[in-house]
Amino acid sequence: MAGRDEIILATAELLLLREICSKAEPFPVPSDIIEFLHLDSLVLYHLVATTDGGFRPTNLGLTVAQLTPSELMPHGCLFRAADIMRATARTDEP
Repeated sequence: MAGRDEIILATAELLLLREICSKAEPFPVPSDIIEFLHLDSLVLYHLVATTDGGFRPTNLGLTVAQLTPSELMPHGCLFRAADIMRATARTDEP
């Protein structure tokens, strides 16, 4: 089970991934590990730069449920989302 801070950060990152991938010109699909790590570092950089500790906890399950594959969502983002989901697997608190 992940701690509260990890859940908050994972939720924030998933929201950011959705925002990035819904843009008219999303990041290209990474074709190798270097490109994927670059995409991942960009996401993490923007996450840190934009949150400034101002994020409130949200329901990770609902966030993930709204994250659906589409032509505008690169595979790298889906893999990253799956990674986060595995890392933060827990039972939802009431």
